[in-house]
Amino acid sequence: VLGGVGTALLAYYSTPLEVLTKIWFIPAAVMGVFLPTFARAFSENTEDLNALKVRSENILGILVWPLLVVIACLGPELLHLWLGPEFAIQGGLILQILVLGTWFSCVGSGPGIFLISVGRSDVLVKILIISLCLFLPNCWYLVGQFGLKGAAVAWSVRWAGETLMYFLAASYYFPVRSSSAPGASRIWIGLGLLGLALPMFFPMVMYRIGFLGIVFLIMSGWAFLRREELRGLFHSLFRKVPPLA
Repeated sequence: VLGGVGTALLAYYSTPLEVLTKIWFIPAAVMGVFLPTFARAFSENTEDLNALKVRSENILGILVWPLLVVIACLGPELLHLWLGPEFAIQGGLILQILVLGTWFSCVGSGPGIFLISVGRSDVLVKILIISLCLFLPNCWYLVGQFGLKGAAVAWSVRWAGETLMYFLAASYYFPVRSSSAPGASRIWIGLGLLGLALPMFFPMVMYRIGFLGIVFLIMSGWAFLRREELRGLFHSLFRKVPPLA
């Protein structure tokens, strides 16, 4: 990135990235809770493992996706208030692109922790090596062609590819047997692409605010209709996990 754009403009990329990576504490906390649960279910060879995978994906999506939708819709305006109009002009679109990569990185933590819990951490290392081998030339090309926006695209594409490999590996080493499990990850990935990519095509803030309002109206109605299920979902997150024998 430094070689392609220089240090003077690097802040337009590094500042949004630094802010967004703070969100990683949410999947780290959630998956830290599910890691012993996955390991126990796997050691006992129970059918609950598939249900736990779906539950972890749903909790993670509910916690992270609304926050990232707000940032995707209002990110340029927040940068304007925080760092001024010039920074918002230069870094607004970069922030919105990086939001997509942040979403994929958060979603990918689910199958990543799952692979660790079932004793296949070596798969994560192999995926990381493959990802880096693809990311570095891709980043070099995109930065050379499009500058900081190319760097943001390369970062997001890297996480999208890595997350896809995580899901494929988790499905390969532990095929899904539950009829509800396959849909959870696809739904959240689809919501991410829809809710986080569309604001980039709305240059006027009023359109993005309107889109944000529609999203939260739909979410509020969905949450009200499924309030009992959501209550049970979050109750399971704070329930004490018995130690492994």
